[in-house]
Amino acid sequence: MIEVLPYQNSRKEEWDGFVRRSKNGNFLFYRDFMEYHADRFTDASVLLYKKGELLALLPASVRGTKILSHEGLTFGGMLLPPETASPDILEAVAAFVRYFKSRGMTSIGYKAIPFVFNKNFSSEDLYALSRAGFRLAGRSLSSVILLNDPLPLSRDRRSRINKSRKRRFSVEASENVAEFMDVVNTNLRSKGVTAVHSHNELSRLMARFPENIQLYVAKQNGALLAGAVLFLDNDYVHTQYLHANADGRKVDAVDHLVSTLVNRFRSKGKRFFSFGISTENNGARLNDGLIRFKEGFGAGGLVHDYYVLELSP
Repeated sequence: MIEVLPYQNSRKEEWDGFVRRSKNGNFLFYRDFMEYHADRFTDASVLLYKKGELLALLPASVRGTKILSHEGLTFGGMLLPPETASPDILEAVAAFVRYFKSRGMTSIGYKAIPFVFNKNFSSEDLYALSRAGFRLAGRSLSSVILLNDPLPLSRDRRSRINKSRKRRFSVEASENVAEFMDVVNTNLRSKGVTAVHSHNELSRLMARFPENIQLYVAKQNGALLAGAVLFLDNDYVHTQYLHANADGRKVDAVDHLVSTLVNRFRSKGKRFFSFGISTENNGARLNDGLIRFKEGFGAGGLVHDYYVLELSP
């Protein structure tokens, strides 16, 4: 029998310890990351136990009567231990479905963790979801470079990278988050949106997770041209933000920055360089220009799947 308990602050050490040893966890699931925007989301995370032993975690939030894989995270499926037994995961999914249904919830939305962000294979949850009646409700498309065997560069990207190498750019780590986020928000405002993180939030997160969140910038004669906020863990590097200012766009600064970072992290042993999704509305719309830009660096497609279970009264 699986026991489901709601997360409480008193369980923070147990939660974080499980994330650390899980086979599909990463730093995004530590409570210090999940709770930096606690004022925006109502946490509904649960811990699942079997015979008194912690079996799995489910990061979640609640909106009305809907349970969702935590809305403050890009993905948020179940976290599983290295010694996972698939029958136990079938039980665990059935148990959290019963738990949320008993509390009057009307649906459960589940954002699966794409495999490149895991430490090891861990798709037992997807099999268990299908057995429990979840349906695929959305499929977004992201782009990832396999660093030790990338796809060919597009002709345009190759030309821009070669041109950029002739310019005197420097690529360096930076702590000037405010300057870079000003570039990000200037670009995003033209599209009627703003960045998910404020520069203060991002600065605090970088201080909490210095090995996992890093800012790299491309400069020329000391002037900022482009930058990338990277999330790093396990085998992956992910570009959370990648932007250039007007001067940087004129001289292909992003091309030089990405090319430099790809080579740098390949040499450090990382396997995957992720650009994130190029779709909107759970995959209903594809941004053609954006995904062509990412694929031009030798990236291939990776889906981010979203599953839903309607809970009958």
